[in-house]
Amino acid sequence: MYDYLIYIFQTIITPYLLPKLKVKRCFESNLRICKFFFFGFAGIEYNLNEVLIGNMLSNLKFLSISAYKSKESKLFLAQYLDFLECVATLYERFATEKEWLAKIKQYVNEMRREFDLILKDTDRTKMIKQAENQIWNITPEDLAGNIKPSVTDTLLMKYRQDEKYKGIMNIGNTCYLASTMQSLFMTVHFRERLIDLMKEVGTSSKSMSIEKSNVLKETQNMFYELISTQKQAVDPGKFKAVLPSPFDSSKLEQDAMEFLQEYFDCIEQQLKNTKQKNLIDELFAGEIKTILECQECHKGSSQNEKFLNMSLAFDEDDHNNDQI
Repeated sequence: MYDYLIYIFQTIITPYLLPKLKVKRCFESNLRICKFFFFGFAGIEYNLNEVLIGNMLSNLKFLSISAYKSKESKLFLAQYLDFLECVATLYERFATEKEWLAKIKQYVNEMRREFDLILKDTDRTKMIKQAENQIWNITPEDLAGNIKPSVTDTLLMKYRQDEKYKGIMNIGNTCYLASTMQSLFMTVHFRERLIDLMKEVGTSSKSMSIEKSNVLKETQNMFYELISTQKQAVDPGKFKAVLPSPFDSSKLEQDAMEFLQEYFDCIEQQLKNTKQKNLIDELFAGEIKTILECQECHKGSSQNEKFLNMSLAFDEDDHNNDQI
């Protein structure tokens, strides 16, 4: 159930985001994401290996050196020390590498004394309690329903700071794009199967067979950002930039149905060499049967055709329209 979240944790959070805690301008936002994953994974008893713990201590060394130079860096160090102590406390309850977690606590205590950042017992207890509240505690009741359990739905609704889904910005005549992609994002099987495919496709375009080879990749990135961001809305600029013409331009508003059809064509092409090659047909395709019959002899023929969308006509004078 947690396979793709673990994949994101191991291939994005730990190798790329954790080292970026050394960058001042994005320290606090990156630390929030690290807390989301590190505290959350304590709920599934995920074991931190010694390489990862070594990277965490490497960050501590860098931040401690910087803390001698400015008050801002000292503030960042204090936040990072709190983060490390919470991680060590949450994970030592089940960890197989307890000696490494003990080292984290040792170094944290040394740095607190060195920079006069000692915590009162009451403050430490409150800090650990807040971290415990961010542990992912998913129950069978959370996953009840007639569809495949959605880990992302559960996490979004239980552990978001404001417990709400996020939006997609309008960056100039892109209402059609935002509404279409939000609808696809809220289609649970589509969202989860594309994100799960990150393990197979990654960032490589070798398995993609059309020029705009990043449509799949940028869809995955935007879906992941909609899951993990603490912002009110995400910027679809990178996604729009890889779309076929005219959808890569903001000069004119486009038709949502035309965009959806073009988007499906792109995705189908790019999924051809993956395990999800039939994804669009499985989730969105229907079949219509056309029958031609002679009114005299009543002999006829029929033809079955696949469709991905169907136009419906409504009488403007029909008073039931409001109920549709």
